[in-house]
Amino acid sequence: MLEVVKVEKNTTIQKAVSSDTLSFSQLVTRKVMTEPEIMKVIANYIHFSCMTAWNIKDNISPNQAVMFASQVLERSDFTIEDIVVMMKMATRGDFGPAYNRIDVGVLNEWLQKYLDIRIDH
Repeated sequence: MLEVVKVEKNTTIQKAVSSDTLSFSQLVTRKVMTEPEIMKVIANYIHFSCMTAWNIKDNISPNQAVMFASQVLERSDFTIEDIVVMMKMATRGDFGPAYNRIDVGVLNEWLQKYLDIRIDH
């Protein structure tokens, strides 16, 4: 948990946008990681973040996290830093309250709001 906090603390939207970190598509193209491996990393991080940050009845399931991860992989320019920043902003409430559920629909709303903000940087 402490390692995750350190990564989140040092990752900002400015760093995510201007980073030299390989995008998900570059990781696959350069055979650093496979798509299933990347999906697992994204899904585990999303599930961990949601389960840790929100104590709500209808939190995201592992299968929903995988579904969202597959949608994120469709964005060729995204990096793990983008996911970290998006989730950090969500847990701070930057995208509004989570109310009583977190699922793929909510995550996609957060993703769109993050993309809108990311464009300005």
